[in-house]
Amino acid sequence: MTHERTKSSRYMPWAKTQAHARFNLATSGVANMTLRELSVELDAIEINGDSFYG
Repeated sequence: MTHERTKSSRYMPWAKTQAHARFNLATSGVANMTLRELSVELDAIEINGDSFYG
């Protein structure tokens, strides 16, 4: 049985919710929405493409 270790940081949750910087680089600024709210069909979503990151 293998045990995977998950790394976490106390800083990131704080930075995403409590930091009040003029330019907050810890969050994307994109609203949390479901696909249903966006009226998007799954076939129309491209999650892979030609890029260095996949």
